[in-house]
Amino acid sequence: MAPFITNSEYIILMSLPSHMLSEHDMSRLEKAGVKTVYSNLYWFNVEKHMGERDWSYYDDFVLSARNAGLKVMMTPCEPPSFLPDDWYSRNERGRIWNEFPTWCHLSPWHTEAQSYQDVFYVEARDHYNAQDVMIVAGSAHGGEALLPYDLAYYDPSALASWYNFIGKQELPPKPIHATPERTPELMNWLKVTLVEQYVHHKKIFDTHPSREAWTALHHCWENHLQSGNQFIADVVQRVKDDVAPDHYSAICFGYWWIGGPLAARARSYMEMGLPLWVGSEYAAGLPRYTKVAIEQGLRGFITRPWAYEDNGNLTDDLVRQYANSIQSWREARVG
Repeated sequence: MAPFITNSEYIILMSLPSHMLSEHDMSRLEKAGVKTVYSNLYWFNVEKHMGERDWSYYDDFVLSARNAGLKVMMTPCEPPSFLPDDWYSRNERGRIWNEFPTWCHLSPWHTEAQSYQDVFYVEARDHYNAQDVMIVAGSAHGGEALLPYDLAYYDPSALASWYNFIGKQELPPKPIHATPERTPELMNWLKVTLVEQYVHHKKIFDTHPSREAWTALHHCWENHLQSGNQFIADVVQRVKDDVAPDHYSAICFGYWWIGGPLAARARSYMEMGLPLWVGSEYAAGLPRYTKVAIEQGLRGFITRPWAYEDNGNLTDDLVRQYANSIQSWREARVG
């Protein structure tokens, strides 16, 4: 089976729920050479009351994309805020991660919460079971991090797991003291939990005919123990070993704005044998970064037309930036 993203594609269009592109605008970008659109599938947009799910918002998006001639990739993430309090992650100060519209996050250690999340994931997978739509596992938190950014491992279920892991009732180290060197037990416990959870989610979505897997963990947070993304290499290796997809690719939504250190870390995906798609810093970055991205051997861009604060009209100039970049990729790769 051929990969979902064909060899002739070099830009994946990004269209987030906060400002979905219209069918007309997606059609204009399809004519410019774009063939696939990516979006987050926000759980809270689907389930506004517990157990009642309405997929119509994303059904409309998928229909518009199809009418525009585009395939669709979506990553389920962001649970609703009305689930039981003890289902959510919380930090050492007692903050519960169920504050809407701030990102919500279910505890990886709460069995009932994770089972309920699995039900949503399976429903999403089955609802969009189609050749031209692929649901991929990113992460429940923002689509790009394994944990909220404050080491949220102090909820009751997390503490019970920690006590069992170390064999005594002693609180986990506080974030300011948590480093791989100082707290190897903590790092091992987090790695076991988070990597296993990620691989479990990958297996749920390993049903598309293309047998394709995607990882979207953000290297921007790799050095922040709050995110869990220090385990990116472990995640990739386990997915390769346990899921063994026919095609495995990686996304790094941000790449250029941090500069050299982030780019160097993100390229580790390539060193692990994964084609790497990176953020171009919106359409405005395409003229600036296309040549260097080609030279660095990247697979392509994942590009939103404008920044979050600049939602606006898809001008002819923005469409030309997509078309010109795609043409440059084609000339470099095909000749």
